[in-house]
Amino acid sequence: MKESVLKLVMLAVFGFGCVDTTSTFPQEPSEVTDPCGGALEAKTLVVDQVSFVGHEGEVSNGLNIDGRLSDRGDEETCGQEDFVSPTGEPGVDNQFARLVPALDAVAGADSVLAVIQRTINSGGLLLSLEVSKLDSLEDDACVEVQVGRATGQPSIGANGLLEESQTYERDPNIAPTLIEGARIEEGKLVAGPFDLELPLVVDNFEVFVQIRNATIAGSFTESGRFEGIIAGAIVIPEFAESISQIDASADVLRLISTSLFRLADLAPNAEGECEELSITLDVTAAPGFFFPDDDP
Repeated sequence: MKESVLKLVMLAVFGFGCVDTTSTFPQEPSEVTDPCGGALEAKTLVVDQVSFVGHEGEVSNGLNIDGRLSDRGDEETCGQEDFVSPTGEPGVDNQFARLVPALDAVAGADSVLAVIQRTINSGGLLLSLEVSKLDSLEDDACVEVQVGRATGQPSIGANGLLEESQTYERDPNIAPTLIEGARIEEGKLVAGPFDLELPLVVDNFEVFVQIRNATIAGSFTESGRFEGIIAGAIVIPEFAESISQIDASADVLRLISTSLFRLADLAPNAEGECEELSITLDVTAAPGFFFPDDDP
């Protein structure tokens, strides 16, 4: 019995010699910091202008959506050859650019763009971008971008575009998309991919343009505006079905639908026919605000 007690005493004295007894109080847990930071104020923007990116020869602005360098022999892109960017980067996917001259020839480009602008100005297409966790507008490897929709009847400036610094409501019927892997490199924000739906009102019909694997790329101006592109892929069968209900007066959109299948370069089906077409849109966005979520 005495021997057992002695062992316990020895264990108590020497058995915990490796324990750090320099502090007699529990250590406060270290503060968890957000690895993405957020030293700068978040930015809210609403897209106020959209236009098609065309091409000059084999040069067009855009992005390499499918990660391929495609020529006319590439079956994965249905024989559609990629463009080269203005800075010489190969692999640019923007086959819609080949349709722009045809639209110009029938004065359709102005008509379609006018429809888009009317939809924006009437409040029917208010695409919002909320850029947060910013530490720098020059180089920031970890930024969040939330793509959503705003509602309301916006005020229009003398230039025919949304006035800056307006306050909007968030659209409660459309869930926003959070892009966590966004970044800023040499002053250029890149965020994506994400899926985007653009509703347009034509002849009192609502047309839905589905864009998959979309990426936003662009820069902030000194005044706080955003100028850049949205590059992605139009889902052709869904678009064709959408415009099939429109009155025959919408000949331009019918021309687009027919041409899209001919130029399609992405998402080949079992028969080897591509069902998506790459497109690049020039976009500008005006700074704005959202009402606090707890406001009535």
